[in-house]
Amino acid sequence: MTANVYIEILEKQLYILNAKERQAVVRDFQKYFCDLLREGKSEQAIIESLGAPSYIATELLKAYSEEEMIVTEVAYESAYI
Repeated sequence: MTANVYIEILEKQLYILNAKERQAVVRDFQKYFCDLLREGKSEQAIIESLGAPSYIATELLKAYSEEEMIVTEVAYESAYI
């Protein structure tokens, strides 16, 4: 897996975040990869140190409030309460 693929997967896992927050996370991870690559780390070593994108997404989502997430409303047609 490359850094770009890792970040694409991470971005997809963060689908519930609004676009602004999701883009901020992507920028942060792009910068993180760039910084460590400049220091001589390999993409593979960076990815291994981070863990699976799904794990990172789960941990990141814990830090966000409902206002930063996309809220979908379910329309109940002919619903009886």
